[in-house]
This record gives sequence, C-alpha cells and structure tokens, in this order.
Amino acid sequence: MSLVKNISPKTLYEKNLLLLKTIFHHIPALPETKSVSYFNSILTIHNIIKNDLSGTLQIPEPETRVATIGQVFQSLIELEQMIFGETSGQKSNSSVAACLKHTERIIYRLESNQSLCTLL
Repeated sequence: MSLVKNISPKTLYEKNLLLLKTIFHHIPALPETKSVSYFNSILTIHNIIKNDLSGTLQIPEPETRVATIGQVFQSLIELEQMIFGETSGQKSNSSVAACLKHTERIIYRLESNQSLCTLL
C-alpha cells in the first residue's frame, strides 16, 4: 500500500462514479459508446445528475469533443450549486487534484448525517 495518493484522470472518473452511486439508489445506465476521454465521461456523469435534478429524465449523449479539466471543474461547481444551493470550493484552481478534492467534498456532504440539501 502506498502512502502517496494516486491522482489521475482515471481516479477522478472512478470518484465521480462513486458520486453517481451516492446520489442514485438505482444507477442510470451510462451511454455505451466509447468516450473520447475520462473528462468527457465525467461530464456525461455530471449531465445525468443535472438532468435528474432539473426534472429531465433522459440520458444525455456523451460529449464528442475533447473536454478539458477546466470544464470538469466548472461542472462540479454547477453541480454543487444545484444540489446544495451554494458552493464551498475555490473557483480558480482547476487541476485533477482540485477536482478530486471537490468531488470528495460533495460526496462527504451528501453522506453526512445532517441534511444539507435544499429544495429550490
């Protein structure tokens, strides 16, 4: 076991799959088409969550253009805003490590005992 935390686009994708499992009791099927990158797959996961929160019950088509880490970070901020009505993270550092921490913070807030979700 390594003491150094593995930080990569793949671990960020896996953490976002955990976020999807945290939000949904029955996980929606992800599109079967091969995505261009992990970042595109992460944005697809975020769009599934956003569509569910906005009342749209459809699975979005996967992104065909190459996504950037900045787009993933911005999507996480939008997702947190939709779920909690506020954002708790910084708005300028868009690295894989920052996205991983932000995703973990959202999961922690969802799994905590106190109800932090707001109905808008």
